[in-house]
Amino acid sequence: MFASCWAKVYTLLATPMFDRDRALRRRTPEEFMSAQCESGQGLQRAAKLAAVYAEFGTLACAERIPLNLDIAHWVDVLWAMECFVLAHEYAHIVAHQLTLKARGQLNAAAVRELEFFCDRLGFVLSRLAARKEKNFAGTIGIGALLFLRAIEISEYARDLRCRGKGERLSEPASGHPTCGERINALRAFLGEVFHSDRHLAVVEAWGFYDSLSSETNEFLRRFLPRVLAGPRGQLRSSRA
Repeated sequence: MFASCWAKVYTLLATPMFDRDRALRRRTPEEFMSAQCESGQGLQRAAKLAAVYAEFGTLACAERIPLNLDIAHWVDVLWAMECFVLAHEYAHIVAHQLTLKARGQLNAAAVRELEFFCDRLGFVLSRLAARKEKNFAGTIGIGALLFLRAIEISEYARDLRCRGKGERLSEPASGHPTCGERINALRAFLGEVFHSDRHLAVVEAWGFYDSLSSETNEFLRRFLPRVLAGPRGQLRSSRA
């Protein structure tokens, strides 16, 4: 449900950003906001998803997003996101079985190293599956990028709401890298994988979705404090 909802939102966000010939092109923050305001769907849906997650810690109760969108794009992004998540968790199993360092209680440095390793192995495994399925988004790591961005803003909203209600915040695992750190590490790793000139299209596509998702999160960081500061009833009414 989480990946499905956010994949729809990223599809809505991406659609007005394509050139007329459906080519990907990175936009300036000003161009991004202009396109999104004209479309009027993506950012609104993103804010609603973050607000629902903030209140309930899940998207199981989120309202349905109508499928009046690019279905093929949504399916590709959803497949890429879910494939990366499964591959990342499988990487934890591999690390547990093959690496003594990953057994038992880990110190903060080992936890951090392990998470980065699982992201890298998760990308490699999901890339292999994506190439077989001819899924471009999964082949170049877009699924990993967008899933981490969605987690990043969802947890931000959740913590913001908890502080507003005076509840204790959930503490991240000691040494666990932030989503931003994981994205930066993946970006560097992809730079090593796609280092030749013939992969310029990969770099451009990654930059397109990196800019799209980061600009979305920046907008929501400015917008969500006003939405989540009100009483519970006010928050619920914003979902209608």
